Amino acid sequence: MKILTIIKRVPDTAANIKILEDGSGIDKTNLNYVTNPYDEYALETALRLKEAKGAELEVLAVSDNQDILRNALAVGADKAYMVEYADYDKLDPYNLSRIYAEVIKQKGPYDIILTGKVTIDDNSYAIGGYLAAFLGLNYVSHIVSAQFEGDELVVEKETDRGSETLSISLPAILTHERGKYEPRLPNLRGIMQAKRKPLDVLKLEDLGITITPAYEIIKLTPPPKKEGGRILESVDELVEVLKNEIKVI
Repeated sequence: MKILTIIKRVPDTAANIKILEDGSGIDKTNLNYVTNPYDEYALETALRLKEAKGAELEVLAVSDNQDILRNALAVGADKAYMVEYADYDKLDPYNLSRIYAEVIKQKGPYDIILTGKVTIDDNSYAIGGYLAAFLGLNYVSHIVSAQFEGDELVVEKETDRGSETLSISLPAILTHERGKYEPRLPNLRGIMQAKRKPLDVLKLEDLGITITPAYEIIKLTPPPKKEGGRILESVDELVEVLKNEIKVI
Protein backbone atom coordinates (compact mmCIF):
# COMPACT_ATOMS: atom_id res chain seq x y z
CA MET A 1 0.00 0.00 0.00
CA LYS A 2 1.21 3.51 -0.87
CA ILE A 3 0.04 6.72 0.78
CA LEU A 4 0.81 10.26 -0.35
CA THR A 5 0.48 13.44 1.70
CA ILE A 6 0.56 16.79 -0.09
CA ILE A 7 1.90 19.66 2.01
CA LYS A 8 2.50 23.36 1.44
CA ARG A 9 5.00 25.85 2.86
CA VAL A 10 3.19 28.90 4.25
CA PRO A 11 4.09 31.92 6.42
CA ASP A 12 3.96 31.21 10.14
CA THR A 13 0.48 31.92 11.50
CA ALA A 14 2.10 33.95 14.31
CA ALA A 15 4.16 36.09 11.92
CA ASN A 16 3.57 39.80 11.48
CA ILE A 17 2.73 39.99 7.78
CA LYS A 18 3.81 43.17 5.97
CA ILE A 19 2.77 44.08 2.45
CA LEU A 20 5.28 45.52 -0.02
CA GLU A 21 4.82 49.22 -0.79
CA ASP A 22 3.73 48.53 -4.37
CA GLY A 23 1.19 45.94 -3.20
CA SER A 24 2.76 43.23 -5.38
CA GLY A 25 3.13 40.76 -2.53
CA ILE A 26 4.22 40.31 1.06
CA ASP A 27 7.59 41.27 2.49
CA LYS A 28 9.45 37.96 2.92
CA THR A 29 12.43 39.48 4.71
CA ASN A 30 13.13 37.38 7.83
CA LEU A 31 9.69 35.77 7.48
CA ASN A 32 9.36 32.41 9.21
CA TYR A 33 7.67 29.59 7.28
CA VAL A 34 5.88 26.46 8.50
CA THR A 35 3.90 23.54 7.10
CA ASN A 36 0.30 24.51 6.38
CA PRO A 37 -1.42 23.57 9.70
CA TYR A 38 -4.19 21.50 8.08
CA ASP A 39 -1.56 19.59 6.09
CA GLU A 40 0.10 18.71 9.41
CA TYR A 41 -3.11 16.98 10.51
CA ALA A 42 -3.25 15.18 7.16
CA LEU A 43 0.33 14.01 7.65
CA GLU A 44 -0.39 12.75 11.16
CA THR A 45 -3.34 10.69 9.91
CA ALA A 46 -1.16 9.36 7.07
CA LEU A 47 1.50 8.30 9.58
CA ARG A 48 -1.08 6.44 11.66
CA LEU A 49 -2.42 4.65 8.58
CA LYS A 50 1.14 3.79 7.53
CA GLU A 51 1.87 2.30 10.94
CA ALA A 52 -1.38 0.32 10.94
CA LYS A 53 -0.79 -1.28 7.54
CA GLY A 54 2.98 -1.19 7.13
CA ALA A 55 2.42 1.11 4.16
CA GLU A 56 4.91 3.28 2.30
CA LEU A 57 4.34 6.99 2.95
CA GLU A 58 5.53 9.68 0.54
CA VAL A 59 5.16 13.46 0.74
CA LEU A 60 4.91 16.05 -2.02
CA ALA A 61 5.30 19.82 -2.14
CA VAL A 62 5.68 22.50 -4.78
CA SER A 63 8.19 24.86 -3.23
CA ASP A 64 11.48 26.71 -3.35
CA ASN A 65 12.73 25.22 -0.09
CA GLN A 66 13.08 21.67 1.25
CA ASP A 67 12.54 22.47 4.94
CA ILE A 68 8.95 21.23 5.38
CA LEU A 69 9.73 18.06 3.40
CA ARG A 70 12.73 17.32 5.60
CA ASN A 71 10.49 17.82 8.62
CA ALA A 72 7.94 15.34 7.17
CA LEU A 73 10.72 12.80 6.65
CA ALA A 74 11.87 13.37 10.24
CA VAL A 75 8.46 12.46 11.69
CA GLY A 76 8.20 9.25 9.69
CA ALA A 77 7.58 9.72 5.96
CA ASP A 78 9.68 7.42 3.77
CA LYS A 79 10.31 9.55 0.68
CA ALA A 80 9.72 13.12 -0.49
CA TYR A 81 9.21 14.90 -3.80
CA MET A 82 9.70 18.63 -4.31
CA VAL A 83 8.64 20.28 -7.55
CA GLU A 84 10.93 23.30 -7.67
CA TYR A 85 9.04 26.51 -8.41
CA ALA A 86 10.34 29.90 -7.26
CA ASP A 87 6.97 31.68 -7.07
CA TYR A 88 4.98 28.71 -5.78
CA ASP A 89 3.04 31.00 -3.45
CA LYS A 90 1.61 32.83 -6.47
CA LEU A 91 0.33 29.67 -8.17
CA ASP A 92 -3.45 29.51 -8.40
CA PRO A 93 -5.12 26.33 -7.06
CA TYR A 94 -5.96 25.06 -10.55
CA ASN A 95 -2.37 25.05 -11.77
CA LEU A 96 -1.00 23.87 -8.43
CA SER A 97 -3.38 20.91 -8.61
CA ARG A 98 -2.28 20.19 -12.20
CA ILE A 99 1.30 19.85 -10.94
CA TYR A 100 0.26 17.59 -8.05
CA ALA A 101 -1.84 15.44 -10.39
CA GLU A 102 1.01 14.93 -12.85
CA VAL A 103 3.41 13.89 -10.07
CA ILE A 104 0.79 11.43 -8.80
CA LYS A 105 0.39 9.95 -12.28
CA GLN A 106 4.14 9.54 -12.69
CA LYS A 107 5.08 8.38 -9.18
CA GLY A 108 1.90 6.51 -8.20
CA PRO A 109 -0.43 4.81 -8.11
CA TYR A 110 -1.38 5.69 -4.53
CA ASP A 111 -4.10 4.05 -2.47
CA ILE A 112 -4.72 7.10 -0.29
CA ILE A 113 -3.91 10.77 -0.99
CA LEU A 114 -4.24 13.20 1.92
CA THR A 115 -3.93 16.96 2.19
CA GLY A 116 -5.36 19.80 4.27
CA LYS A 117 -8.88 21.08 3.65
CA VAL A 118 -7.53 24.61 3.11
CA THR A 119 -4.22 26.38 2.55
CA ILE A 120 -4.02 29.31 4.94
CA ASP A 121 -1.91 31.58 2.73
CA ASP A 122 -4.52 31.98 -0.03
CA ASN A 123 -7.51 30.50 1.85
CA SER A 124 -8.09 28.03 -0.98
CA TYR A 125 -10.30 25.01 -0.32
CA ALA A 126 -9.98 23.85 -3.94
CA ILE A 127 -7.07 21.38 -4.08
CA GLY A 128 -8.97 18.23 -3.10
CA GLY A 129 -11.77 18.85 -5.57
CA TYR A 130 -9.44 19.63 -8.45
CA LEU A 131 -7.36 16.52 -7.78
CA ALA A 132 -10.45 14.31 -7.65
CA ALA A 133 -11.55 15.72 -11.01
CA PHE A 134 -8.11 15.39 -12.65
CA LEU A 135 -7.52 11.86 -11.37
CA GLY A 136 -11.07 10.49 -11.32
CA LEU A 137 -10.81 9.31 -7.70
CA ASN A 138 -13.22 9.11 -4.77
CA TYR A 139 -13.09 12.26 -2.63
CA VAL A 140 -14.09 12.98 0.98
CA SER A 141 -13.47 16.40 2.51
CA HIS A 142 -13.22 17.74 6.07
CA ILE A 143 -12.25 14.47 7.73
CA VAL A 144 -11.08 14.54 11.36
CA SER A 145 -9.79 10.96 11.55
CA ALA A 146 -9.27 7.84 9.45
CA GLN A 147 -8.53 4.25 10.39
CA PHE A 148 -8.65 0.77 8.95
CA GLU A 149 -11.34 -1.63 10.06
CA GLY A 150 -10.24 -4.86 8.45
CA ASP A 151 -9.63 -3.99 4.81
CA GLU A 152 -12.02 -1.02 4.88
CA LEU A 153 -10.96 2.58 5.39
CA VAL A 154 -13.36 4.30 7.78
CA VAL A 155 -13.28 8.08 8.12
CA GLU A 156 -15.04 10.53 10.39
CA LYS A 157 -15.85 13.92 8.91
CA GLU A 158 -17.46 17.16 10.03
CA THR A 159 -20.71 18.40 8.48
CA ASP A 160 -23.17 21.19 9.24
CA ARG A 161 -25.35 18.57 10.94
CA GLY A 162 -22.56 17.11 13.05
CA SER A 163 -20.17 14.20 12.51
CA GLU A 164 -20.52 11.48 9.88
CA THR A 165 -18.73 8.13 9.74
CA LEU A 166 -18.13 6.77 6.25
CA SER A 167 -16.59 3.64 4.74
CA ILE A 168 -14.44 4.60 1.74
CA SER A 169 -13.51 2.60 -1.34
CA LEU A 170 -9.87 3.02 -2.33
CA PRO A 171 -8.12 4.69 -4.04
CA ALA A 172 -9.39 7.95 -2.56
CA ILE A 173 -8.48 11.57 -1.86
CA LEU A 174 -9.10 12.90 1.65
CA THR A 175 -8.83 16.49 2.85
CA HIS A 176 -8.30 17.12 6.54
CA GLU A 177 -10.01 19.33 9.07
CA ARG A 178 -8.32 19.90 12.43
CA GLY A 179 -7.87 16.38 13.67
CA LYS A 180 -8.84 14.43 16.76
CA TYR A 181 -5.15 13.99 17.59
CA GLU A 182 -2.26 16.44 17.58
CA PRO A 183 0.45 16.23 14.88
CA ARG A 184 3.69 14.74 16.15
CA LEU A 185 6.96 16.67 16.32
CA PRO A 186 10.31 15.42 15.02
CA ASN A 187 12.86 14.15 17.53
CA LEU A 188 16.64 14.14 17.19
CA ARG A 189 16.75 10.54 15.94
CA GLY A 190 14.14 11.31 13.29
CA ILE A 191 16.00 14.42 12.15
CA MET A 192 19.21 12.44 11.71
CA GLN A 193 17.39 9.65 9.83
CA ALA A 194 15.72 12.19 7.54
CA LYS A 195 19.10 13.18 6.15
CA ARG A 196 19.47 9.68 4.68
CA LYS A 197 15.97 9.40 3.23
CA PRO A 198 15.39 10.13 -0.48
CA LEU A 199 14.19 13.59 -1.49
CA ASP A 200 13.76 13.94 -5.24
CA VAL A 201 13.75 17.43 -6.74
CA LEU A 202 11.63 17.70 -9.91
CA LYS A 203 11.17 20.50 -12.40
CA LEU A 204 8.15 21.43 -14.49
CA GLU A 205 10.02 20.27 -17.59
CA ASP A 206 10.28 16.80 -16.01
CA LEU A 207 6.50 16.74 -15.71
CA GLY A 208 5.77 18.12 -19.17
CA ILE A 209 3.71 20.99 -17.73
CA THR A 210 3.50 24.59 -18.89
CA ILE A 211 1.87 27.05 -16.51
CA THR A 212 -0.64 29.58 -17.79
CA PRO A 213 -1.99 31.47 -14.77
CA ALA A 214 -5.74 31.07 -14.22
CA TYR A 215 -5.78 34.42 -12.45
CA GLU A 216 -3.40 37.14 -11.38
CA ILE A 217 -3.17 38.99 -8.07
CA ILE A 218 -3.33 42.66 -9.03
CA LYS A 219 -2.66 44.18 -5.63
CA LEU A 220 -2.59 43.29 -1.97
CA THR A 221 -3.85 45.77 0.60
CA PRO A 222 -3.85 45.49 4.40
CA PRO A 223 -7.19 45.32 6.19
CA PRO A 224 -8.56 48.66 7.44
CA LYS A 225 -7.50 49.67 10.92
CA LYS A 226 -10.09 48.96 13.57
CA GLU A 227 -11.73 52.00 15.05
CA GLY A 228 -12.10 52.44 18.78
CA GLY A 229 -15.17 51.23 20.63
CA ARG A 230 -18.08 53.45 21.57
CA ILE A 231 -20.44 53.26 24.52
CA LEU A 232 -24.10 53.97 23.78
CA GLU A 233 -26.39 55.21 26.49
CA SER A 234 -29.77 53.85 25.38
CA VAL A 235 -31.62 51.52 23.00
CA ASP A 236 -32.85 54.54 21.07
CA GLU A 237 -29.26 55.65 20.49
CA LEU A 238 -28.36 52.14 19.34
CA VAL A 239 -31.23 52.12 16.84
CA GLU A 240 -30.17 55.56 15.58
CA VAL A 241 -26.59 54.36 14.97
CA LEU A 242 -27.70 51.14 13.24
CA LYS A 243 -30.14 53.01 11.05
CA ASN A 244 -28.30 56.21 10.08
CA GLU A 245 -24.58 55.47 10.57
CA ILE A 246 -24.05 51.76 9.89
CA LYS A 247 -27.23 51.58 7.75
CA VAL A 248 -28.10 47.97 8.53
CA ILE A 249 -31.76 48.61 9.37
